[in-house]
Amino acid sequence: MSARILIIEDNATNMELMVYLLRAFGYSPLSASDGEAGVAAAQRELPDLIICDVHLPKLDGYGVVAALKADPAVRHIPALAVTALAMVGDREKLLEAGFDGYIGKPIEPDTFVTQIESFLQGAVSSPGKNDMATILIVDDHVLNREFLMTLLSYGGHRLLEASNGAEGLKMVLAEKPDLVISDILMPNMDGYEFVTRMHEHEETADVPVIFYTATYREREAMAVAQSCGVRWVLPKPSDPEVILATVQEALGLAESPPLAEGLPAFAPEPPQEGRFHDIDHQVAEYLDELESSSQLITQLAGDTEEAQSENLSRMTQRLSHSLSSLQAVSLRLTALIELGIELGAERDPAALVEIGCRVAQNICVSKYACIGVLEPGATELSYFASCGAGMPVRQIAQTPRAGVLRGLLDQRLPCRINDLNGDPAGIGLPPTHPPVHSFLGVPIISRERTHGWLYLVDKLGADGFSEVDERVAGTVAAQVAVAFENLLLYEEIKRHHAQLTLDMNARIRLDEDLRRFRLAMDATADAIFLVDRAGMCFVDVNVTACRMLGFERDDFLKVGPNRSLEGDLHKLEELYDKLLAGDQSGAMAELLLQCKDGSALAVEVQRRTLRSGASWILVAVARDITERKEAEQRLLKLAHFDTLTGLPNRSQFYDSLAHSLRQAEEHKWSLAVLFLDVDRFKNVNDTLGHTIGDELLRQFSSRLVDCLRVRDTIGRFGGDEFAAILMLPDGAQNAIAVVDKIRDALRRPFDLKGHEVTVTASIGIAVYPDDGAEPDTLIQYADTAMYRAKEAGRDAFRFFTAEMNAQSLARLDLENALRRAIENEEFVLHFQPKVHIDSGRISGAEALIRWQRPGHGMVSPALFIPLLEETGLIVRVGTWVIHEACRKIAHWHKTNAGDVHLSVNVSGIQFFVGGLEEEVLKAIREHGIAPELLELELTESSLMSNAEETISVLQNLKALGIQISIDDFGTGYSSLAYLKRFPIDKLKIDIAFVREVTSNPDDAAIVLAIINMAHSLKLNVIAEGVEKDAQLSYLRRHGCDEMQGYYFSRPLPEQDFEAMLREGRRMQAPVHEAVADQQTLLIVDDDAFMLDVLTDFLSQDGYRILTAQTAAEGFDILARHRVQVILCDQCMPLMSGTEFMERVKNLCPDTFRIMLSAYADLTPIMAAINHGAIDRFYTKPWKGAVLRENIREGFRLQAQLHGGPAAARESAKVPG
Repeated sequence: MSARILIIEDNATNMELMVYLLRAFGYSPLSASDGEAGVAAAQRELPDLIICDVHLPKLDGYGVVAALKADPAVRHIPALAVTALAMVGDREKLLEAGFDGYIGKPIEPDTFVTQIESFLQGAVSSPGKNDMATILIVDDHVLNREFLMTLLSYGGHRLLEASNGAEGLKMVLAEKPDLVISDILMPNMDGYEFVTRMHEHEETADVPVIFYTATYREREAMAVAQSCGVRWVLPKPSDPEVILATVQEALGLAESPPLAEGLPAFAPEPPQEGRFHDIDHQVAEYLDELESSSQLITQLAGDTEEAQSENLSRMTQRLSHSLSSLQAVSLRLTALIELGIELGAERDPAALVEIGCRVAQNICVSKYACIGVLEPGATELSYFASCGAGMPVRQIAQTPRAGVLRGLLDQRLPCRINDLNGDPAGIGLPPTHPPVHSFLGVPIISRERTHGWLYLVDKLGADGFSEVDERVAGTVAAQVAVAFENLLLYEEIKRHHAQLTLDMNARIRLDEDLRRFRLAMDATADAIFLVDRAGMCFVDVNVTACRMLGFERDDFLKVGPNRSLEGDLHKLEELYDKLLAGDQSGAMAELLLQCKDGSALAVEVQRRTLRSGASWILVAVARDITERKEAEQRLLKLAHFDTLTGLPNRSQFYDSLAHSLRQAEEHKWSLAVLFLDVDRFKNVNDTLGHTIGDELLRQFSSRLVDCLRVRDTIGRFGGDEFAAILMLPDGAQNAIAVVDKIRDALRRPFDLKGHEVTVTASIGIAVYPDDGAEPDTLIQYADTAMYRAKEAGRDAFRFFTAEMNAQSLARLDLENALRRAIENEEFVLHFQPKVHIDSGRISGAEALIRWQRPGHGMVSPALFIPLLEETGLIVRVGTWVIHEACRKIAHWHKTNAGDVHLSVNVSGIQFFVGGLEEEVLKAIREHGIAPELLELELTESSLMSNAEETISVLQNLKALGIQISIDDFGTGYSSLAYLKRFPIDKLKIDIAFVREVTSNPDDAAIVLAIINMAHSLKLNVIAEGVEKDAQLSYLRRHGCDEMQGYYFSRPLPEQDFEAMLREGRRMQAPVHEAVADQQTLLIVDDDAFMLDVLTDFLSQDGYRILTAQTAAEGFDILARHRVQVILCDQCMPLMSGTEFMERVKNLCPDTFRIMLSAYADLTPIMAAINHGAIDRFYTKPWKGAVLRENIREGFRLQAQLHGGPAAARESAKVPG
């Protein structure tokens, strides 16, 4: 006997699942839906096991187990709790309460029976073991598949599953199962088509199939099964024992009862004439059957036993048939209800028609179903859905009014056609449509519009569609139409809601805008007045308007017709009239308003009239322009007067000059324009500061004003430039008196905050009408004359002359020509060689710019280089020189001329402007030359102008290997502290010192100092401007490294310089240097006869005698030769003997100097003797023996003091 198990569960789904599982495994389930009923059932039935949910109505699981354990009759029965164990400690709590165990939720079919078997003591009734078979379960619902898999798994079968017909067909062909259990209605491929295709294959044609379905009535399901060769049909749900028995039978493991021929098992009689009756008639038929059954029951009470048995059997069959039919109707009604619920919840039109199409096909059991929805008047469907394979979706969607479908839309009536020959064209459907044997179409309509159509094709299990199908399809269509109407209504509500939201947001924004407008009105710096023109009153004003005029807002609102205003409020009426009186189109206007305190206020008003309802509102915006008016006055003064001195500025001066010229022309007067410039004003600014400089300009202008007459005008042009207009009724000569007065006034010292400063002015004068009649001309000429006064030494004045104008024009022409020369490439480079003094070899050259001006020939650099620097063009030209020099170096490197060291002069302006370093690097890289072949020559002034920045730039260039030299050293100003910091390679002695180095002791001293200092600083020295052999000899004797000058070569064009390099030309050493160790006597006398006499007389002593007739010749000889003794006449032209000896003392301090004189005035000679310039003095005529002895004494003394040749000979006489 199977075990009896009591289930106490209020959840119908859980109850149904547990009942199915228990029955499937042979147990006898009992049930109760609440706690109290469960306790009563347990006490009444005494089951073998109790399964109890924890959460129950009336009495929960804890109360149930407490009641059971308190009753001795049932306390021994095991009780299991059904719970999800959601909280920590739930398990212990259940066991403490009296439960013997628990089953977890959700219930797992695979483990459910295993769990309860452990609590049953031998009462389990397990199914018998069958031979193992392969069973394929095909169902689109996973719960159905899981139920069958669980139920059949205990039979030891191999189970497969598929979710639709297409998937099941693949598995059938691959696995060759022994049995197939299939649902009928499934997506993609239904059970009918699945079985049909399976039977088409020879290897699977004999596989038995069981239909397991819940959609069809039993009789319809039997008809579908019979049409495709299926013998067994099971309804959902079916008793597990029935399912297992049917499976056993289908596998051939059990004998089946005899069946009527041609009918599947469990099938009732086939329907008459192949048609289903009307649903109303069917229900009446079912009720008749029930009534007959009731009569049979009454009759049974009086019949015999045999009659009773026969009638009872007949009654059972009738009840079964009626209940089966009622179940089918119930299923259809349930499906329609579920359809309404599902459609009501759907918001997607496409999904909505999909649902309606699927349900219509399922309920009406058709092979194909289609739903189309279109907009009124549309030619194509908006939404379309179809069920069944092979439907021509595109053609139907594009032709929604084809054939019979047009009638559905136009007539709004259903159409049912049976017994068709299969040709879809017969009812106007596309030729590609699947065959049509029966057709049922209904319109999808509402009261006001036609939404579309629903049609079904080919009734399964019958020859055609019935009236019941038509009504069911109509019901589906009506529900779809209602759903579409609801969807449209929903969309309309959404639109209205969106619009309402927009309106509410707009209202909120409007309120916010009004609030912001009020805040903006009060926050703005302008006064805003809102005036009602019709009401003749103020509507509103902002805070600024109240603050600006001194009134309260309520004061403005009191203004209006028939209102009496007191006190200061009358001013508001005047304001009202002024605001209405002006242009109201938006143009700006200036008004003068009166404030409450009586003060005047200048405002700028903009008025605009706006309509507000039936009236017009004037919006006036007023801005306080008091500060602007004051600024305009200040600007007016700034535009015409100088801020520092208060004098008329350039613009005002021009106006005054034009007026004065008209006045002078009218009265036939002369007029003088003075242009004044403060001399050396920059020095005052640089030394005492700009504050003192400004004070000087103020006092300077004050003195100028004091010097002029009332009718004269003085103005400041800017900086330290002033101009004056002198009216001269008595002629231009009277201008000199005013100029002298100005000069005298300016010569007095200025007291500048404790600093006493004396300045002068350079003045240029141009006279009307002699020099010009236009203001520009006179000022220009006066400016030119002022520059000539500065060139004359400052503190001077000059009248303009035509020659000045010519010079100015020539200078302007030269400047313009220079600008064109840069563009036209008129500049060329000449090269003056540099020579090593010791070796005589060319060490390099200096690149010198030359200008080949068209029509003028070669222009001297002295004429155009200062102008280049003054105009700033030197930067562009200097850059060109650097690039051109690098190009020449690169060119010579590639030829047989070899590597040539070139030096380039760099102007200080190139440092000031900047970019010198970048240009040099660019030139070197562009032409690819070695940096050490380029030398930059800079003057001391350019180095010291911005020493720190110059040091940084030169260090960067020096790091690349570029040579740096100081040009014209000694002519500028420099700091020795900075000099040692400059990365210098050479010092270049200026030509001014070299020119008289042999005759001027000062120049010689400077040259020697430069050479010694340079060598001490490890620098090389180069002398420029060497033109004479004596200069070269002097430089060589004192260790100068290099020379440059006309003595070797003048600057040469490129071709000549290249030829010199190729020839290898060198400088020869002086001829006389070879006899340096011989005793040498220099005789200087302008009398040639006396020179001859002395030479013949003294030559007998073996001296090398050199003679000179002038002091200049004597200096040259001293520079070229080493002389020990000098014999000089006192009386010589150009330079006396004493002056010559004074210079020689400094130039050649190691010589012994003897003076001869025939004059009685010995004063200059005695002075020279006292200075040490003369060592011996003799008068003419002299005694020969004495003179010879003194000369010998001179050589001896010179040798003792300075180590001359005589000392060398004396040393040679000493035995060694």
